[in-house]
Amino acid sequence: LTGPELQRLAGLLKLNEVGLCALAKGCYPLPQCPGLPFSLRALHMPHGVGVANAYLIATGNEGAGILFDTGSTLDALLTDWPASIRRVDAVFLTHVEEEHTGALCDVVDYFGIPKAYVPAGCRAPCRRSLTEQQTFDWENLEVTAYSTPGHAAAHNGYRIRVKTATPAMGEVLIAE
Repeated sequence: LTGPELQRLAGLLKLNEVGLCALAKGCYPLPQCPGLPFSLRALHMPHGVGVANAYLIATGNEGAGILFDTGSTLDALLTDWPASIRRVDAVFLTHVEEEHTGALCDVVDYFGIPKAYVPAGCRAPCRRSLTEQQTFDWENLEVTAYSTPGHAAAHNGYRIRVKTATPAMGEVLIAE
């Protein structure tokens, strides 16, 4: 399909135009981020005609990680789950929509997650709110919440920073 045809199709089906065009060109989801001092893995799960992503960050210590979004079901999340990660210490949600949060309570139960964080103002089960610039420390990483309303009124992006890294080195922003 041509670009204009994809735009029209996205409009008719009420799909994300940018995502549909990127999918058609083989450019979606985004590539991995090499060179980070921690592991960042996109967990791809089928959703509608595209893909929903959750993100897993690990430092390599003791098979543990922190998770950003959960996908719609635990089974979908586990199909792309790395065997080396056996423990999740926290889960962070960008916003409440089925493809991002549908598996929240199942994931919390399955991994025994002590903390599940959501944007302030979200209505979600199994959660604690994170407000603007509130931080969460995990191993040598600092996770900072930033309110990013637009796609959803209660929406967070998260900056993950290595505490010992120089500015702009060892940082990533997750804002689905």
